[in-house]
Amino acid sequence: MRACAGPDACPIPWPESFVRDVYATVDAAAGRELARLAAEEGLVPSCRRGCSYCCTQHVVVSIAEAQALAAFIRREFSAERLLALRERTARWQAWDNARLGAGIPSPDCPLLVEGACSVYPLRPLVCRTHFVSSAPPLCGLQPPPGAPRRPPSALASVVQASGPSARRLQTRIEACGLDFQRTRMLLPHWLAEEMG
Repeated sequence: MRACAGPDACPIPWPESFVRDVYATVDAAAGRELARLAAEEGLVPSCRRGCSYCCTQHVVVSIAEAQALAAFIRREFSAERLLALRERTARWQAWDNARLGAGIPSPDCPLLVEGACSVYPLRPLVCRTHFVSSAPPLCGLQPPPGAPRRPPSALASVVQASGPSARRLQTRIEACGLDFQRTRMLLPHWLAEEMG
């Protein structure tokens, strides 16, 4: 591993404050792009509070996001909430281990509780930049009963506009001598590792 250098230098684990700062710049970039889409193209996201159809998607996060998320959970969750999260993560892991050829629909993200993200202030980059202009149920892995399977109309320009801010995570991880791609895993796998 090579030594870290620069303003975003290590240590590992990464401080939650660094990840929060990246998230704030990503949110600002996403907000500007959403405002532009509304003004210039009349596109408005259909995503709303309480909508959780996309929470069956597989979210990949980096080590920096995972460690910041774990610190947030340890600080904010009660023992009861932490136990419930471990149980939901274990169920997701069991599904993942048995899913090949099983045809079983994906369970919700372990962080989803009663239709809402339990870590919303520290939700991952993927979740922060996923907006659609189509009907929210299209984001689910299973189409609504009787509905044809169509992909959601994702607002891809929001991801593109947020990209430069999001790349700060990659730059910092690589400055610590790690291969960024190898530090990325599915969120429930990171939860299992980081939260025991």
